[in-house]
Amino acid sequence: RNFDRVLAGESYILRRRYRKPRGETGFYQNTYVPLVRGGEILGAVVFAHDITEWSEREEEGRKYRAIFEKALEGIYRSTAAGRFLEANREMARILGYDSTEEMLRLKDGSVGLYFEPSERLRMATPTDDDLVLGRAMAGRA
Repeated sequence: RNFDRVLAGESYILRRRYRKPRGETGFYQNTYVPLVRGGEILGAVVFAHDITEWSEREEEGRKYRAIFEKALEGIYRSTAAGRFLEANREMARILGYDSTEEMLRLKDGSVGLYFEPSERLRMATPTDDDLVLGRAMAGRA
């Protein structure tokens, strides 16, 4: 059935779940491409890739996204210069915007959130204590 499609000239990608020898679930992706010369389909080329790790990370990303979007707290990410990269709906609501898109269009971004702009720089700059704590926490993982 899959080869019928590709031999009819269709290129497509198929993702499937499979059971590994030790019982774990894995994921693979096959890319089917017709092999054509002079307008005639001679056969098919199939590229197979194990995408288990990628699929697991994609699932983790969906979980993070759900937490981010449904949080009752305002959450945002910004560049070092203060330009918003993303924000959840609650952050936009807290700041009085009708949508996150409106908030993300701000020219001064997160810099404008602080009464004293220098406060943002102080909060965004790690101290020696932060760096030592970061190394200690990384050593525990």
